[in-house]
Order: sequence, then C-alpha cells, then structure tokens
Amino acid sequence: DTLDLSELKLPIRDKRRLTWGYHILYSKIELLETSRGCTRGCNFCSMRHMYGRSFRTYPIERVLVDLDDIYYKRKTRWAFIIDDNMVLNPKRVIALCDAIIAKKYKKLNLVVQADCISMAQNEAMVSKMAQAGMKTVFLGIENASKKNLESAGKGNIVNASRKAVEFCHKYDIMVIGGLIFGFPEDDEESIIENYQFLKTIGADGSYCQILTPYPKTGMRQNLIDEGLVTNKDNYKKYSGLWANVKTRYLDSDQLQYLFWYHRQVTLGWWDPSQRARSQGRLWTGIWLCAFKPILKFFIDRTLAREGWEGRYRKELKRLSNMSYFRDLEQ
Repeated sequence: DTLDLSELKLPIRDKRRLTWGYHILYSKIELLETSRGCTRGCNFCSMRHMYGRSFRTYPIERVLVDLDDIYYKRKTRWAFIIDDNMVLNPKRVIALCDAIIAKKYKKLNLVVQADCISMAQNEAMVSKMAQAGMKTVFLGIENASKKNLESAGKGNIVNASRKAVEFCHKYDIMVIGGLIFGFPEDDEESIIENYQFLKTIGADGSYCQILTPYPKTGMRQNLIDEGLVTNKDNYKKYSGLWANVKTRYLDSDQLQYLFWYHRQVTLGWWDPSQRARSQGRLWTGIWLCAFKPILKFFIDRTLAREGWEGRYRKELKRLSNMSYFRDLEQ
C-alpha cells in the first residue's frame, strides 16, 4: 500500500542523513517533495511500478512548513523539487504557487521537473511558477523522432516541446532539456538530428542520456524480446551514461562512442543563453572567462596529441570512476 503523504514527517536534514549537504555551484541547495507518482505512460520509466499509475499530493500547508525549514532553519535559498512530474494538476500547481508567493520569500530559487504537454497547455500555470520562484525547469523533451517518441509511450510531443520552451522563456524560466539516445531505430544520423533539435528548440542547457533498460519497465522487455539489451544485470552501468543496449544499426560500443562524439562536435561547448547569464552572472561569467577557455586549451591540446580516440579513452575512464562505489566492492 502507498503511504498517506499527509502523515509523513519532515525529512531529516541534519548530520544523520547519509549525504551531509548538497550544493549547486557555489550555493547550498536542498530537496523538497510536493507530490509522488505520475500518470503518464512513458515505458522507459519505472515510476508506475513504484507507486502504480497514480498521482498523490502533499497538503499545501505541509509543503510550506517544509519550505520554511529549508529557507529559515537551513538558511538555503535553492531547492530542487524532486516530484516525478509536479505539473500534472495545473490547478493545484497554481494554488501551491499562490501560497509560496504569499510567503514573500526573498531570492528563492526553485528547480522543478515537468512534462512538455502540461507546460504547453497551461500558460497561466507557467506564469505562476515563474512568480513563485521556479527559475529552472527540467523538461522531458526525450527525442526529435516521432517514431522513437511513440515507441517510448510519449506520443508525438515535438510541437508541445517547442511550445513548452516558448512559454518558459516568455516568463524568464531557464529550460534544461532532457533527451534520450539509443532507440532501436537510431543510427548515426539520428544522433546528429537529435542534438541539432536540442539546439534549435532553444533549451538553455541539456541533460542527455542513453536509453537504459531499467528493471520492470515495458521498454526493457521490448528490447530484450528484440535481442537489443547487451547488459542485463550489471546495474553499476545503469546510470544513463553507458550504452547497455544496441540498436538495429549500431552495436553498443558504436552507440557509446557516437553519443559522446556528437555531443562534442554537434552540440558543442555550452554557450550560456542571455537568460542563464542574467540569472547567474557570477557562475556564467566564471565559466565563460575562466573555466571554458582553460578547459578548451587542455582539451584541444589532448586532441592534437592523442586524437579523438585518446580523448574517448579518457572519457571512458571518467565514466568508470563515476560507476565505482567502494562500499559495494567490499
């Protein structure tokens, strides 16, 4: 049975929790939950197997108490709302935003996850989100291909993705676009087109992953039935950054390489939008004037000396280090 969210205590945010403190660049950030579950039918996602295809919300009063704890007691001005899909009930989102606005928090920055359809169909909700301090939205754009979107259970959301980004930008909300690569029909040209779509849609940043056959998902079973899963049980590599599948045109090694290579040559270096620069003058300035030139100098030097293969070997080593957990090896 699922829990009654109205009866849950506030989360532990002191030294008893496993991870002591989170940060986003130079600022502290905390986690906030306002709902659980999602009613969308994405078959690459395991969420419906955790909670069923349901959507449950915390009482708004309880959310405000939790936010007060973050803002006043923890002295933290950034919060990541970890809801699977906070915007499924637009009326409730507007009511929550009105309650947050009434609290008159200063310099509050909220980061949320949302689906493109809900955002594209509810401009009034997007406007309220901006007023409530929701400065950054992660949008599940997923893919530029209608066929891939249908196989993922998303439907054709390409136009909704464009409209969702348009509304967010209209109200000065920064968009992080989430894309998935490695669907059964993907070839090298598909990978290039997907990265190009991300650039043309105008997202301010990106979070790109390789399709991962997570346990209990419909996508996993479909891929297994087609013989396209190359790693069924080494879950250390189920991070979204490793190719655990192949496509009808690319083996897993080719998919891994092309996903990385075209991120470098097609998507290229991050160039902060005016929106990102206005919201984070300090960190975008540091990136543009210090980190980017320095990184580019060393990476270009490595490229000249070792070629793309040398750079790629370093990338695989970096990913391996990310997938190594000392306590699990003992």
